[in-house]
Amino acid sequence: MSFSGRPLSNDTFHDPMHPLAPEEIEAQGRTDKNTDKQAIRDRALPWISDFLWDRSIRVKYNNCLSDPFPIRQGVPQGSMLSPVLFSLYITGIEKVLAKHCEVRIFADHIIVWSSGSDVGENELKLNRAMEEAHAFAEIHKLIFNASISL
Repeated sequence: MSFSGRPLSNDTFHDPMHPLAPEEIEAQGRTDKNTDKQAIRDRALPWISDFLWDRSIRVKYNNCLSDPFPIRQGVPQGSMLSPVLFSLYITGIEKVLAKHCEVRIFADHIIVWSSGSDVGENELKLNRAMEEAHAFAEIHKLIFNASISL
């Protein structure tokens, strides 16, 4: 199995630092070596690869429908599996952020905050968390939506 010309293997889904091209899957299971979480493997791996591979979309504008064209990244919106794959993909970010502040994740929203009487210290903690989030995003080829970020 492959996606975007590169093979999917248990190592792809097991190693959180596996280098992925930007056009590759935005959903991968990983094992966090500090927890008991399991990587995607066995029969699930080829099934997920088939789910993500060889997809196309069509665009409808007014009464015109485009020809199909291939897509090489992302997970299908509206699929019940897509949120699960996204959750697996961002596994570990909560530990990265929790070193500096409080963290909650709901669906594809990550909320961070810091409380205390020293505003400067809270600001420092949040800035450190954002630096770590940025580094995590670069490694995992994620893009944060600035329009909903505060």
